[in-house]
Amino acid sequence: MIETETTTWTCPVCRERSDQTFVQSRSGLPPGPPDLDARRLEDKVHGVIAYEIWLCPWCGFTQPPAVAQPPPVAQDAAPVSEAVAALVHSYEYRYQLRAEVLPPLANAYLCRAMIEREGGRIGRAGWIALKAAWACDDRGDKPGGRYCRSRAVELWEEAENAGEPIVEKGTPARQLLLADVLRRARRFEEAKDRCQRGRSGRPAEPFRSLLAFESELAARGDTDAHAVSERVAVW
Repeated sequence: MIETETTTWTCPVCRERSDQTFVQSRSGLPPGPPDLDARRLEDKVHGVIAYEIWLCPWCGFTQPPAVAQPPPVAQDAAPVSEAVAALVHSYEYRYQLRAEVLPPLANAYLCRAMIEREGGRIGRAGWIALKAAWACDDRGDKPGGRYCRSRAVELWEEAENAGEPIVEKGTPARQLLLADVLRRARRFEEAKDRCQRGRSGRPAEPFRSLLAFESELAARGDTDAHAVSERVAVW
């Protein structure tokens, strides 16, 4: 089980205060294999991503939890740049925040991805867009999940072009991640191409087996979530 707490947070854009919830403890959560796109089992089972984004109810600014001390200490976020403040008030941001075609949690994550990109953290923005896809998955919103995954890929490809790494483990891990996200967005040929790129360098295990598995999934048009343990015994 997860344990949540509530704290008072001052938005760095509008300076209004609101109550925000965060995960205070994850003790006792059973370990489990992540999916091929790195989503943790505990997140899928307990919906942790619902608590990993704060949304100001007044101006719509979004950010990860800013918790440094236990509640009830009020948490004040660091000031934001003028560019970020302008973005939060922009038409593009506010349109995304209220987009009715996506779940509200997915919109919050996509808005945060916009903020991260504005700050030059493009690879991180891609990861946050992927969380928006997971929020869609949890609601059974397949079209929304495909849209958010395509947005994640766009951001990661932009990061690649800028020389910014999107994973810590190197090329095979990057190609596996992109392949899985593309496959689940129904972009099967692109997914197979990413698998081929990843396998061309003769990667070590477990990436060799996982890339082969990913290629098989794309070849048969499978868009479901799959855990790494379906092909390898350890994670």
